[in-house]
Amino acid sequence: MFADEAVTPAGGVTPPLILSLVKTIDRESRVVYASQRNDMWVFQRLPGEQFQLFSCTQCGEPISDAMTATQSVTLDYVPAGDSSTAVSFRAWWAKQISSPRPNQ
Repeated sequence: MFADEAVTPAGGVTPPLILSLVKTIDRESRVVYASQRNDMWVFQRLPGEQFQLFSCTQCGEPISDAMTATQSVTLDYVPAGDSSTAVSFRAWWAKQISSPRPNQ
């Protein structure tokens, strides 16, 4: 999940999933976003300070399997504040956008 267009396995270009921050749910270690199509997405914290992206309900409850890395993700904002979820997510996201893409 990188911050520009991703090449699909078929060789086409998939536009990025552009997400707008909705809320952080600290007790569940989740960061909730809405897409430009108004569908909801949640980054769920996993062991090892990792996060995984899922589609979710309006309340931020994951409802599907994790998103694959074939589509890039662009975030408008990362959560602010000193909560453990916000701090962990900012650090994790910074690593994601600074990591080189596979095959580069």
